[in-house]
Amino acid sequence: MKKIYLLSFFLLCMTISVSADTITSAATGNWNSAATWVGGVVPGTADDVIIVNGHTVTINANAAVKTLTISGIVQFSTGTLDLTIDGGDLIINQTGLLTCGNSGTNTRNVNLKGNLINNGALTLNLSGAFLKMQAPSVPMATSITGWPTATFSSIRNLYIDNASGVGLQTNIHVSQSLYIIRGDFDNGNYLTVSTEITDASKPSNTTISRTSLGKLLSPIVNVNPTTLFINYTAQTVTSQITEGYEIPALRSFARLTVNYEKGLKLNDDITLTSTTTALDLTNGIVTLAAGKSITINNSTVGITLVTAGTATSFVEGVLIMNLPSSSNASINRYVPLGFNGKSRKMLFTGLNSSTTGTTKHRFYIAQQNSGESGSSLVSSENIRWVVEPVISTANFTYTKLEIDFNEDDKIGGVNPDVIAKAETSADSYSSLGTGINTANSIVTPQNAYTGKGSYLLTKLTVLPVGLISFEAKKEAAGVRLNWTTSQELNNQRFIVERSTDGKLFTEFQSIQGKGTFVGNSSYAILDRNPSNGVNYYRLSQQDFNGITTLLSEKFVRYNFGDELNISVFPNPAVSQLNVSLSIDKAKKAEVSLFDMS
Repeated sequence: MKKIYLLSFFLLCMTISVSADTITSAATGNWNSAATWVGGVVPGTADDVIIVNGHTVTINANAAVKTLTISGIVQFSTGTLDLTIDGGDLIINQTGLLTCGNSGTNTRNVNLKGNLINNGALTLNLSGAFLKMQAPSVPMATSITGWPTATFSSIRNLYIDNASGVGLQTNIHVSQSLYIIRGDFDNGNYLTVSTEITDASKPSNTTISRTSLGKLLSPIVNVNPTTLFINYTAQTVTSQITEGYEIPALRSFARLTVNYEKGLKLNDDITLTSTTTALDLTNGIVTLAAGKSITINNSTVGITLVTAGTATSFVEGVLIMNLPSSSNASINRYVPLGFNGKSRKMLFTGLNSSTTGTTKHRFYIAQQNSGESGSSLVSSENIRWVVEPVISTANFTYTKLEIDFNEDDKIGGVNPDVIAKAETSADSYSSLGTGINTANSIVTPQNAYTGKGSYLLTKLTVLPVGLISFEAKKEAAGVRLNWTTSQELNNQRFIVERSTDGKLFTEFQSIQGKGTFVGNSSYAILDRNPSNGVNYYRLSQQDFNGITTLLSEKFVRYNFGDELNISVFPNPAVSQLNVSLSIDKAKKAEVSLFDMS
């Protein structure tokens, strides 16, 4: 019987420890001190907690409760600390205050898995303070509300991480970071994003970070674009992010960072104004709607103003860059362009405006649909890199250019080896010279160049047709002519001529060429009516401009009668004689027999 009583007592104790209680503050003190609470019980995760007016409770260790109602003061101590409300609301009454205290840069997380109702004062304005609106254990939408007279101060860092959504129904000011991780943030006309705060040292910039799983439902009411950074990042990889209301209405802000595998779609022009890094590409393609562009407004910062991008991160569209005045020092500048899902970056070395004052130029990639490759150049006839001044008279100079290429930029399966340039895409292209190329980039030699124009990746050739072999062989059916080429440049057709004296040739057949092609090609024809004796053959090439180039000559002896074979048996003959005749080609023959006896 004694054992039964002990078991019953133990079960009773367990029930009490997990049941939900309302715990009220008894005095000013630390959160984890029993003396702070009525009954001497420190609140647990299932408890509803009330802070009485006149009491100041300091969170000196991580705390987790079901609900928290504040009529007094709740503040954080030093160190990294979390306050978690899971299963209910955080209510700040008219006399209440929740503050990060003098925490400085120490992290202070208010993890709220419920509603925030502020009728008093919420001060989370120091750099380490975070308000995280998270998903409740039972999925539901939550909200941030409060009386119009309530004080929100500034929320230094705000997380929206609730797949069911978070609604905003009172004015708040986010000064350093707004993270839209998961769910819709129904911000209405209540959200201000700006570094301009008066109740704490202001941050140098404000960052809006967004994933593919969350978005703003309304424009931001007030935003300072000159200090705004926008960052697209991954939470869970789903699909391409399409721009939303995080982009200010003026379409201008300081920095764009893309670090999301599926990339970003921009529907309209944007201007980036940072004086440090304005466009930071780490992972993911930035795709621009047709006719739209990204403008890099600063001019004097060099190679770091726009990062190099990566094999998986670049801009498919138009980049407009403001280039430095000739009175400034020359700079190096990446132009991280791509086309058809592949990076085709440009790098200009020693870049400078050719005139005083800054100049703006467009950089983009387009299909190559016109223009000639120029003498001794074979083009991939795939794409071209275009540099256009925004003002037609502007230009810039540079000393070296490097362009990345991909498998589909190869010419007949062979790497290009020179960059060619034309004033416009319809003009003839000329080689910029042979530099020191790498496995995936073509480089010009160090020289003085001008930027405006259209650029192609090409292969340098010596002859319009690279002839590997030309053969003429006698066959029973005639003379077989075979030839093999390694490359063709602007080749319209091959012409085969024939002669019996090696002096006077006449055309007897032509074969269509491959235009411009790099790689081995084989051709063959048969002369079914060769002349008796020596036949001379001449192979030529004619380009699309009508220019004919002699490639090779061959001759072959083709005799119809010289190879007559006669056999007589038996010898000597007695009563019968057999005569056998063998000749290459059927013809009349006269046979005479004489008796020598």
